[in-house]
Amino acid sequence: MKKIAALLCVGFLAYLAIEIGRNFYLIYPYTHFDYHHEYHRYSVYSDQNIDRKTIEILDNVTQRLNELDIDIPERTFKIFICNTPTLFTKFAKMAGKPARSQGINIQPLYYTFTNSKYIEEVRDEYHHIYPHSLFQGDQAHIITHELIHELIALKVGFIYSRSLPNWKVEGYAEYYASHLSRKTDSTYSFKSQVMKYYSGQFNQLSPGHYHYLQSLIFVEYLISERELTFQELFNNELTSEDVEEDLSKWHLDNI
Repeated sequence: MKKIAALLCVGFLAYLAIEIGRNFYLIYPYTHFDYHHEYHRYSVYSDQNIDRKTIEILDNVTQRLNELDIDIPERTFKIFICNTPTLFTKFAKMAGKPARSQGINIQPLYYTFTNSKYIEEVRDEYHHIYPHSLFQGDQAHIITHELIHELIALKVGFIYSRSLPNWKVEGYAEYYASHLSRKTDSTYSFKSQVMKYYSGQFNQLSPGHYHYLQSLIFVEYLISERELTFQELFNNELTSEDVEEDLSKWHLDNI
Protein backbone atom coordinates (compact mmCIF):
# COMPACT_ATOMS: atom_id res chain seq x y z
CA MET A 1 0.00 0.00 0.00
CA LYS A 2 2.86 2.34 0.88
CA LYS A 3 4.53 1.56 -2.43
CA ILE A 4 1.33 2.42 -4.32
CA ALA A 5 0.99 5.68 -2.41
CA ALA A 6 4.63 6.51 -3.11
CA LEU A 7 4.20 5.78 -6.80
CA LEU A 8 1.09 7.95 -6.94
CA CYS A 9 2.95 10.74 -5.18
CA VAL A 10 5.90 10.48 -7.59
CA GLY A 11 3.50 10.41 -10.53
CA PHE A 12 1.70 13.51 -9.30
CA LEU A 13 4.97 15.38 -8.73
CA ALA A 14 6.16 14.40 -12.22
CA TYR A 15 2.89 15.64 -13.72
CA LEU A 16 3.18 18.87 -11.74
CA ALA A 17 6.76 19.39 -12.92
CA ILE A 18 5.72 18.84 -16.56
CA GLU A 19 2.83 21.31 -16.27
CA ILE A 20 5.01 23.93 -14.60
CA GLY A 21 7.64 23.45 -17.31
CA ARG A 22 5.06 23.64 -20.08
CA ASN A 23 3.54 26.82 -18.64
CA PHE A 24 6.73 28.40 -17.36
CA TYR A 25 6.60 31.23 -19.89
CA LEU A 26 3.00 31.93 -19.00
CA ILE A 27 3.87 32.19 -15.32
CA TYR A 28 7.08 34.10 -16.04
CA PRO A 29 6.58 35.86 -19.40
CA TYR A 30 9.12 38.64 -18.86
CA THR A 31 11.94 37.08 -20.88
CA HIS A 32 9.91 37.50 -24.10
CA PHE A 33 9.73 41.27 -23.72
CA ASP A 34 12.84 43.38 -24.22
CA TYR A 35 11.31 46.64 -23.04
CA HIS A 36 9.91 47.50 -19.62
CA HIS A 37 8.59 50.72 -18.14
CA GLU A 38 7.02 51.58 -14.79
CA TYR A 39 4.43 54.31 -15.04
CA HIS A 40 2.14 55.24 -12.14
CA ARG A 41 0.10 52.09 -11.36
CA TYR A 42 1.23 50.24 -14.50
CA SER A 43 4.16 47.92 -15.10
CA VAL A 44 4.36 47.69 -18.88
CA TYR A 45 6.30 45.14 -20.94
CA SER A 46 6.60 45.22 -24.71
CA ASP A 47 8.47 43.55 -27.54
CA GLN A 48 8.97 47.00 -29.08
CA ASN A 49 10.16 50.32 -27.71
CA ILE A 50 7.75 51.90 -25.22
CA ASP A 51 7.29 55.40 -26.59
CA ARG A 52 5.30 58.50 -25.72
CA LYS A 53 2.25 57.10 -27.52
CA THR A 54 2.16 54.18 -25.07
CA ILE A 55 2.29 56.61 -22.13
CA GLU A 56 -0.65 58.53 -23.61
CA ILE A 57 -2.57 55.26 -23.94
CA LEU A 58 -1.93 54.52 -20.25
CA ASP A 59 -3.13 57.99 -19.28
CA ASN A 60 -6.31 57.31 -21.23
CA VAL A 61 -6.69 53.94 -19.47
CA THR A 62 -6.50 55.74 -16.11
CA GLN A 63 -9.23 58.15 -17.18
CA ARG A 64 -11.44 55.26 -18.28
CA LEU A 65 -10.88 53.29 -15.07
CA ASN A 66 -11.83 56.36 -13.03
CA GLU A 67 -15.35 56.04 -14.48
CA LEU A 68 -15.92 52.75 -12.65
CA ASP A 69 -18.59 52.55 -9.96
CA ILE A 70 -16.29 50.46 -7.73
CA ASP A 71 -13.13 51.42 -5.86
CA ILE A 72 -9.83 50.55 -7.51
CA PRO A 73 -7.46 48.89 -5.02
CA GLU A 74 -3.87 50.05 -4.63
CA ARG A 75 -2.00 47.67 -6.91
CA THR A 76 0.32 47.56 -9.90
CA PHE A 77 -1.29 46.33 -13.10
CA LYS A 78 0.98 44.18 -15.26
CA ILE A 79 0.46 44.77 -18.98
CA PHE A 80 2.22 42.91 -21.78
CA ILE A 81 1.93 44.56 -25.20
CA CYS A 82 2.47 42.05 -28.02
CA ASN A 83 3.25 43.81 -31.29
CA THR A 84 3.81 40.56 -33.17
CA PRO A 85 0.84 38.16 -33.55
CA THR A 86 3.03 35.08 -33.00
CA LEU A 87 4.03 36.31 -29.56
CA PHE A 88 0.44 36.93 -28.49
CA THR A 89 -0.60 33.55 -29.95
CA LYS A 90 2.04 31.82 -27.83
CA PHE A 91 0.59 33.13 -24.59
CA ALA A 92 -3.04 32.82 -25.67
CA LYS A 93 -2.58 29.13 -26.47
CA MET A 94 -0.85 28.46 -23.15
CA ALA A 95 -3.77 30.15 -21.38
CA GLY A 96 -6.37 28.27 -23.45
CA LYS A 97 -7.60 31.51 -25.02
CA PRO A 98 -8.37 32.30 -28.69
CA ALA A 99 -5.33 33.53 -30.60
CA ARG A 100 -7.48 35.98 -32.58
CA SER A 101 -8.33 38.12 -29.58
CA GLN A 102 -7.57 41.76 -29.03
CA GLY A 103 -6.59 41.10 -25.45
CA ILE A 104 -6.74 38.64 -22.56
CA ASN A 105 -6.48 38.86 -18.79
CA ILE A 106 -5.00 35.69 -17.33
CA GLN A 107 -6.31 34.93 -13.85
CA PRO A 108 -5.35 34.41 -11.10
CA LEU A 109 -1.95 35.59 -12.35
CA TYR A 110 -3.63 38.88 -13.30
CA TYR A 111 -1.53 39.51 -16.39
CA THR A 112 -3.04 41.48 -19.26
CA PHE A 113 -1.81 40.77 -22.79
CA THR A 114 -2.80 42.85 -25.81
CA ASN A 115 -2.57 41.87 -29.48
CA SER A 116 -1.64 45.11 -31.25
CA LYS A 117 -1.84 43.87 -34.83
CA TYR A 118 -5.26 42.30 -34.35
CA ILE A 119 -6.50 45.48 -32.65
CA GLU A 120 -5.55 47.32 -35.85
CA GLU A 121 -7.35 44.69 -37.98
CA VAL A 122 -10.53 45.08 -35.94
CA ARG A 123 -10.37 48.86 -36.23
CA ASP A 124 -10.03 48.67 -40.02
CA GLU A 125 -12.88 46.18 -40.43
CA TYR A 126 -15.43 46.92 -37.72
CA HIS A 127 -15.00 50.48 -36.38
CA HIS A 128 -18.18 51.65 -38.14
CA ILE A 129 -20.44 48.97 -36.60
CA TYR A 130 -20.87 50.14 -33.02
CA PRO A 131 -19.33 53.30 -31.55
CA HIS A 132 -17.51 53.24 -28.23
CA SER A 133 -16.99 49.49 -28.06
CA LEU A 134 -14.26 46.91 -28.66
CA PHE A 135 -15.08 47.23 -32.36
CA GLN A 136 -13.27 50.57 -32.37
CA GLY A 137 -9.96 48.71 -32.28
CA ASP A 138 -8.53 50.97 -29.59
CA GLN A 139 -5.58 49.86 -27.44
CA ALA A 140 -6.70 51.94 -24.43
CA HIS A 141 -10.19 50.43 -24.61
CA ILE A 142 -8.85 46.88 -24.77
CA ILE A 143 -6.42 47.37 -21.87
CA THR A 144 -9.20 48.92 -19.77
CA HIS A 145 -11.60 46.11 -20.68
CA GLU A 146 -9.10 43.46 -19.57
CA LEU A 147 -8.18 45.30 -16.37
CA ILE A 148 -11.87 45.50 -15.47
CA HIS A 149 -12.00 41.70 -15.69
CA GLU A 150 -9.16 41.71 -13.17
CA LEU A 151 -10.94 44.19 -10.91
CA ILE A 152 -14.17 42.18 -10.97
CA ALA A 153 -12.28 39.08 -9.82
CA LEU A 154 -10.52 41.04 -7.10
CA LYS A 155 -13.81 42.60 -5.96
CA VAL A 156 -15.88 39.41 -5.66
CA GLY A 157 -13.07 36.88 -5.28
CA PHE A 158 -11.43 34.80 -7.98
CA ILE A 159 -13.38 31.59 -7.25
CA TYR A 160 -16.77 33.30 -7.14
CA SER A 161 -15.99 35.30 -10.28
CA ARG A 162 -15.74 32.02 -12.22
CA SER A 163 -19.46 31.45 -11.59
CA LEU A 164 -20.66 34.85 -12.83
CA PRO A 165 -22.66 34.87 -16.07
CA ASN A 166 -20.33 35.68 -18.94
CA TRP A 167 -22.71 38.25 -20.44
CA LYS A 168 -22.63 40.27 -17.22
CA VAL A 169 -18.84 40.19 -16.95
CA GLU A 170 -18.21 41.05 -20.60
CA GLY A 171 -21.01 43.61 -20.71
CA TYR A 172 -19.76 45.37 -17.58
CA ALA A 173 -16.17 45.44 -18.88
CA GLU A 174 -17.36 46.83 -22.22
CA TYR A 175 -19.69 49.38 -20.67
CA TYR A 176 -17.09 50.98 -18.41
CA ALA A 177 -14.18 50.63 -20.84
CA SER A 178 -16.07 53.01 -23.13
CA HIS A 179 -18.13 55.02 -20.62
CA LEU A 180 -15.94 58.11 -20.79
CA SER A 181 -15.92 58.34 -24.60
CA ARG A 182 -19.67 57.69 -24.73
CA LYS A 183 -20.34 60.36 -22.11
CA THR A 184 -18.43 63.00 -24.06
CA ASP A 185 -19.95 62.16 -27.46
CA SER A 186 -23.00 64.38 -28.03
CA THR A 187 -24.00 62.33 -31.10
CA TYR A 188 -24.23 59.01 -29.25
CA SER A 189 -27.70 57.59 -28.62
CA PHE A 190 -28.33 54.32 -26.80
CA LYS A 191 -31.85 54.28 -28.22
CA SER A 192 -30.51 54.30 -31.80
CA GLN A 193 -28.13 51.42 -31.02
CA VAL A 194 -31.02 49.39 -29.60
CA MET A 195 -32.99 50.11 -32.77
CA LYS A 196 -30.08 48.76 -34.84
CA TYR A 197 -29.95 45.70 -32.59
CA TYR A 198 -33.62 44.83 -33.11
CA SER A 199 -33.53 45.67 -36.82
CA GLY A 200 -30.87 42.98 -37.34
CA GLN A 201 -28.05 45.31 -38.34
CA PHE A 202 -25.60 43.37 -36.17
CA ASN A 203 -26.58 39.91 -37.41
CA GLN A 204 -23.62 39.78 -39.81
CA LEU A 205 -21.23 39.56 -36.88
CA SER A 206 -19.63 36.28 -35.86
CA PRO A 207 -21.26 34.59 -32.82
CA GLY A 208 -18.36 35.68 -30.63
CA HIS A 209 -18.51 39.32 -31.68
CA TYR A 210 -22.30 39.32 -31.48
CA HIS A 211 -22.11 38.05 -27.89
CA TYR A 212 -19.86 40.96 -26.87
CA LEU A 213 -22.18 43.46 -28.51
CA GLN A 214 -25.32 41.94 -27.04
CA SER A 215 -23.71 41.82 -23.59
CA LEU A 216 -22.78 45.50 -23.86
CA ILE A 217 -26.33 46.46 -24.86
CA PHE A 218 -27.85 44.43 -22.03
CA VAL A 219 -25.55 45.89 -19.36
CA GLU A 220 -25.80 49.43 -20.75
CA TYR A 221 -29.57 49.10 -20.46
CA LEU A 222 -29.39 47.82 -16.88
CA ILE A 223 -26.97 50.52 -15.72
CA SER A 224 -28.06 53.57 -17.72
CA GLU A 225 -31.82 52.95 -17.83
CA ARG A 226 -32.52 50.73 -14.81
CA GLU A 227 -29.71 52.31 -12.72
CA LEU A 228 -28.34 49.06 -11.33
CA THR A 229 -25.15 49.29 -9.25
CA PHE A 230 -22.27 46.82 -9.41
CA GLN A 231 -23.67 44.87 -6.48
CA GLU A 232 -27.18 44.83 -7.92
CA LEU A 233 -25.94 43.71 -11.32
CA PHE A 234 -23.81 40.83 -10.08
CA ASN A 235 -25.77 39.76 -7.01
CA ASN A 236 -29.21 39.33 -8.57
CA GLU A 237 -30.38 36.33 -10.55
CA LEU A 238 -31.30 38.20 -13.72
CA THR A 239 -30.80 36.05 -16.80
CA SER A 240 -30.02 37.28 -20.29
CA GLU A 241 -33.52 36.12 -21.28
CA ASP A 242 -35.03 38.36 -18.57
CA VAL A 243 -33.08 41.34 -19.86
CA GLU A 244 -33.95 40.60 -23.48
CA GLU A 245 -37.65 40.60 -22.60
CA ASP A 246 -37.43 43.79 -20.54
CA LEU A 247 -35.30 45.57 -23.14
CA SER A 248 -37.72 44.62 -25.90
CA LYS A 249 -40.58 46.24 -23.98
CA TRP A 250 -38.46 49.33 -23.34
CA HIS A 251 -37.62 49.50 -27.05
CA LEU A 252 -41.27 49.32 -28.10
CA ASP A 253 -42.16 52.04 -25.60
CA ASN A 254 -39.42 54.31 -26.95
CA ILE A 255 -39.77 53.90 -30.72
